[in-house]
Amino acid sequence: MVRTGIYLQDEWRITNTISSTLGVRYDYNNWIGNRLSPRGALIWQATPTAAFKAIYGRAHRSPNSYERDYGDGVSQISNPGLRGETIDAAELVADYFPEPNLNLRASLYAWDVYNIIALGFNPLLEASQYQQTHDKVRARGIELYFDKTWNWGARLRSSFGIQDASQKGSHIANSPQLLGKINVLLPIPLMNGLKAGYELQYFGERKTLNGPNTDSYFLSNLNLMSDIKWVKGLEASLAVYNLFNEHYLHPVPDSSWHNSLMQPGRTIRLRLEYRF
Repeated sequence: MVRTGIYLQDEWRITNTISSTLGVRYDYNNWIGNRLSPRGALIWQATPTAAFKAIYGRAHRSPNSYERDYGDGVSQISNPGLRGETIDAAELVADYFPEPNLNLRASLYAWDVYNIIALGFNPLLEASQYQQTHDKVRARGIELYFDKTWNWGARLRSSFGIQDASQKGSHIANSPQLLGKINVLLPIPLMNGLKAGYELQYFGERKTLNGPNTDSYFLSNLNLMSDIKWVKGLEASLAVYNLFNEHYLHPVPDSSWHNSLMQPGRTIRLRLEYRF
């Protein structure tokens, strides 16, 4: 496949408090031809501690070799006629910095995806085939974000999102409507270079393809990180995922005969990394 791309961007200062950024990307490949992807943002620095942004962008994805060309002649056939997917996204963002090390953010977003590539069934050849779907997927949501850092090295981050993603007026599978996360990073006293990180995640219930929703659940992860001072460039970390051994399910794609699958329980990972 031959692929080329050019991207141009410029920024204008409209007034002392308002600026705009405009860009466009041109892509060509011999599978899907020419594509133009415009992007733009308007930023208003309302006060020294508050900023508002309006953002729009378009992007595309070409089919990969497996989706377009793979076929065994029995259970799956190729589809050289596949075109690319396109997404249009818009976002309104409000940032507030009451202190230099404190950020509060609220964002409202909307995106639409067209010509989605999905595994389907060709009734004429009686085999699976990746095909273009003509029903767009739309998502609308809001996200709240908090980020606070202390001079002594601690950091607290949290976010909470509400989203509705649908296709043909029905909520799509494997897309939780509620998501939340809290991250805490603390230096451990009297232990030079050692830090402890704790993460709490919340996942709302998710629709499965052929059955009831999966249950909502909380996940906890614990991570200990250290620079090993006696060996230059060596870092070590110990992580415990799913700290409280939560039993939870994930929906599966339509290529599986299961409706949902149990996910791993408590997992421990020791990592050593050497940089030179």
